[in-house]
Amino acid sequence: MKVMNRLNAAVRSTIADNRMVLCRLDTSSLLAGALLGSLAVVVINLLLTIHVYRYTDSSPLAVSALFVITFLPNLVIAPLCSGLADRWNRRLLLGVCGLVRALLCALLIANWSLPILLLLAFAITSVSAITKPARYALVAQLTTGPLRVALNSMLMIVTTFAGIVGGGFLALLTHVVGREVFGVMALISALGGLLDMVRFRRVPTPIYQDSPSLMRNANNDDVLNGKAALSQRPRLGQRLVDGWRLVRFTPALFALTVSTTLLWFGLGVQEPLLVVFVDRVLAAPDATYALLATIGSVGGLVGAGAATPLAGDTSAAARNFSVSLVLAGLCFVMFAASNGSIIIAFVAFFLFNATYGVSNVIDEYLEQEMSPDHLRATVISAIGAVGTLGYLLGGGSTGLAVNSIGPVATAVGIGLVITCAGIYALFQLRVEREESQ
Repeated sequence: MKVMNRLNAAVRSTIADNRMVLCRLDTSSLLAGALLGSLAVVVINLLLTIHVYRYTDSSPLAVSALFVITFLPNLVIAPLCSGLADRWNRRLLLGVCGLVRALLCALLIANWSLPILLLLAFAITSVSAITKPARYALVAQLTTGPLRVALNSMLMIVTTFAGIVGGGFLALLTHVVGREVFGVMALISALGGLLDMVRFRRVPTPIYQDSPSLMRNANNDDVLNGKAALSQRPRLGQRLVDGWRLVRFTPALFALTVSTTLLWFGLGVQEPLLVVFVDRVLAAPDATYALLATIGSVGGLVGAGAATPLAGDTSAAARNFSVSLVLAGLCFVMFAASNGSIIIAFVAFFLFNATYGVSNVIDEYLEQEMSPDHLRATVISAIGAVGTLGYLLGGGSTGLAVNSIGPVATAVGIGLVITCAGIYALFQLRVEREESQ
């Protein structure tokens, strides 16, 4: 009975928090802007992949080049430019990025050569790489406590939803128009940018100042040696250095970065492995791969929705982040052990994405809570860059792993890596309640 009462109370609290987020214009407009911007990016990436593939006479190398280009901004542009969100008005920056992305989408209507297409793709994904840390830094500026977790959860829900509907939306549009789809996406992106800009005058510009959280979390020797000191100079390059120092010398942030990187390494291996796993292990038709990806997206939505009551404070959030990673790893081991059973594989993959979805939401929350406002976007982008590097390393090693040990053993290895990430976080990711900002 007590368990049911607690569960009912958690559900009621989550519903109330989500309702509050939707009722506030500053947060609901941010969600709407994220939805439209994510939908535009998903459709553009899908359409560009198809277009580049056809333009190069079905060249896999061209598609691979496009894949690398769409990930490079998270590794390079986000850390270098995230200081913009820590110097300027974040709502205004998001709005400008949305309008710039709309202009780039409109340029895609013309019949460009392949190098120009790849350059435009890089520019569009660079804009997205800047907006993500800016958006999550703004979330922390607009909300606190449970509302912050709820808004993080709903942001993941709307971006995942955009990924689910993007393919169907593109299929619908391409039956009606051709390259003009890029024009439609330009309009959607511009609308998203205008929604992101709502009430930007009410959002103060972050103030660069000393960070007591760094001194509180850093080792005493580091503080005495001056390694943990933050510079007062508000230059973009110095902000990047200060953000990396904050991540390196704050034990909890460093542990979060390590565990997140291990997770993303596993996800990088998992991404291309699924196609091989469906073919060689499940012996299923190609359509099963698309269905498996859809089930995974639904699981991610469920996990995002369940994350809100699991992050009541930073201490509980850190513990639940670690536990969710352990569970996600074990679920992927179960997926690897499906032994040709499509039903077991589907259930295990759904549970994997649901538990991973919980950790993803809490990860963003912990990054927000453990970062000072004047370096928040810089820290988020720095951790994201390291995670992206892990993802690329994982994806690049998939073919070698499958050829060497087979798809099943590779899948088991993914599960064990993610499980180890959770175990590491259980012992190293310690956050005291008073650290919450």
